[in-house]
Amino acid sequence: MMVFFWLLAIGGGVYLISELSRRKREEEKEKMPKALEILKERYAKGEINTEEYEAKKRELAS
Repeated sequence: MMVFFWLLAIGGGVYLISELSRRKREEEKEKMPKALEILKERYAKGEINTEEYEAKKRELAS
């Protein structure tokens, strides 16, 4: 009975950590297009130059 409890506790912890990690990755993916759109808008308005635009675009892609 005690072994079952520990297996359940460890399995639950692993599941919880993997679920939180998956959600964080999904949130990051959702933010990417928004950030890229903002970057494009700033470049179009002339707030940043071509070098800054390209550097930030590469940074967002990584």
